[in-house]
Amino acid sequence: MAGPEIAFDALIWALIPPAGVRVTASRGQLLRVLACLVAASLPALLDPGAIERAAGLGFSAGGYGPVASAESSLLLYVWLPVVVLSSFVLVLGPGLMLAVGFGVARSVAQSLLLGLAGSTVLLSIGVEVCEAMTGVPLLARGFGFLALGVTIATAVVSWWVGKPRGGVARHSTDWQTLLSAALVPLLVLTALLPKFLWESFNGDGAHAFEAARLLLHQPVPFWSPEAGAMSNYPGVTTALSTFPVSWFVRLFGATEASARLPYLLFVSAGLFAGLMSLIEVGRTERTSPKVPWLVWAGLIGFTLAMAFSATHNPYHADIALPGAQDALLMGWFLGFAVAFLEGRVGLMALFGLLTYTTSPAGAILLGLWILAAAALLRPMPRGMLGRAILVVIGCVVLAKAVPYLVEASGYAGPGGEHEAGNLAHRLLDLQFLDWRRLLFVLVPGGILPALSVLAWRRLDPVGRTVATVAVVEFLFFYFQRRTSLHYFVPAMVLPIVTCWRLWQDGYGTRWMPPVAVLLAGFATVVSLPENLRPHTAAREVGSRLAILDSDYATSGPTAFRRSELLSQLFPRDRGPGVPEQAYGGSPLSWLYYGFHAPGDSPAYMLQPSRNPGPERGRLIAKEGDATLWVVNEEMLMHDRGLRLPHGIARIYHLNKHSDHTR
Repeated sequence: MAGPEIAFDALIWALIPPAGVRVTASRGQLLRVLACLVAASLPALLDPGAIERAAGLGFSAGGYGPVASAESSLLLYVWLPVVVLSSFVLVLGPGLMLAVGFGVARSVAQSLLLGLAGSTVLLSIGVEVCEAMTGVPLLARGFGFLALGVTIATAVVSWWVGKPRGGVARHSTDWQTLLSAALVPLLVLTALLPKFLWESFNGDGAHAFEAARLLLHQPVPFWSPEAGAMSNYPGVTTALSTFPVSWFVRLFGATEASARLPYLLFVSAGLFAGLMSLIEVGRTERTSPKVPWLVWAGLIGFTLAMAFSATHNPYHADIALPGAQDALLMGWFLGFAVAFLEGRVGLMALFGLLTYTTSPAGAILLGLWILAAAALLRPMPRGMLGRAILVVIGCVVLAKAVPYLVEASGYAGPGGEHEAGNLAHRLLDLQFLDWRRLLFVLVPGGILPALSVLAWRRLDPVGRTVATVAVVEFLFFYFQRRTSLHYFVPAMVLPIVTCWRLWQDGYGTRWMPPVAVLLAGFATVVSLPENLRPHTAAREVGSRLAILDSDYATSGPTAFRRSELLSQLFPRDRGPGVPEQAYGGSPLSWLYYGFHAPGDSPAYMLQPSRNPGPERGRLIAKEGDATLWVVNEEMLMHDRGLRLPHGIARIYHLNKHSDHTR
């Protein structure tokens, strides 16, 4: 074999031993996979500043690329993807060593999913322990060396404690799974580089970033009530996703990309790996090597929907939130389903807890899976059903206890944005006639997967269980008048499992792959908005804001409470008349750019009320200890007159004035 093929086969052999060999790696195998992980982690470890340099290039080019020079192109399209992929290996290292050393993975897909789960636990704990000991945040190479150290420590533990679990055959599908999991996210990054690097934060993206940054200063991502509206999010059922996002904020710094790049990790090692694992579960024969690429064909349309259209913002979506959170949620839920079907109680409990604490939709998915499994799996897995119910009960009890435990430790308790009362209110406000919502499920997953649910009689019990969860989840949100595209994410992606399990059972053997590719291509095209240029207005407006005497640098609450005054300058992005008659935005976005993209001549000034007003300034608003001043009236008129194009695909557009949507 050629050199690269030998190296690739060695990595596969390290992750999944050949048939007849113990799943738990030998010491030689552990050393080989550790060497591979360390070598692949070096670019991110040695040059974490590459992301900030690339982001700076885009801004100097007017907010969208490509940048013309050969040196800049080399950074953007060669070195940047290498560093990003290297960072994924760096943070997955601890979990991968755990999966390899203890032999808990039964395929490369499971190795990736378990690697992400293991690292989420190990790295989150490791960071907090080290920061508690040192008293300073772990940033850039400091965080990188910690991640590498945890990987090595996990390898040492696996060396001494790992136990054999039986044999499992490797297959050419494993090659394709690993190759596609690395290659496709990099192609997506290259194609959507302006979206990841240079587009301004919207309110959701800024909130995701700031919640992750808060973890640099305290061990929990919950805000003091003194932070105002900021303290509503995250809560217990949304907190988990902030921890892996904080890894990238630590490693790459305070850039937009730090909050967005985790999506690529979550969709690859989480969602894609989970789909592959559930497609393969219960099979005596391994899936076709075509399946990983066919799964990705569906996920491309999903990625575009999340990147451009999954938002209430009238201008553009931010893949940092909800895209990254939803991809992570689905990875955890798929891991729960696989563990349930394989009778692995410990992993089911782990993935159940991760699912419950990542998104409020997690509890709904866990409950639907238990009900669907009880109704459709035969013989009924009574033992696993009972244990699954106990897992959910344990999650609920833990969620009730967490606020008391956190507050007893001296920190503010969780936010209440997604409390049960809010859901109850939505369930009482219903609609029945917005048939366009069917497109929210049909298109993002590539069309054919959603249609495969109609072949009900040909589906196996697992396929029927998955299809039932998808359909009921869709109906649960379909009738609610207040909706969002991202509420339908489970119904978008779960049919990918039913589709390719159906094909593996011999249905549509010849015609399904080419038809799937054609329909996925069509879905990709219609998921693109007419305007592909990244929106940079929030950066431009925020750069004209001067902020005095602020505790923003330490994620203090005062800065965020005072920033709410900025809505007196411009309406919020969901305010009346936005975007047709007025420019609107998010105070969080303007606050971020007031610190990260300050201009030379401020037009607006946010300061404590004790400070004297600026010369020739006009007081716009005063509340509590904060005042907001305008020092350039012409610039205020200019900014209020901004009319920005939509960056949302027409097929997913939600008309906020409609009787059916919000």
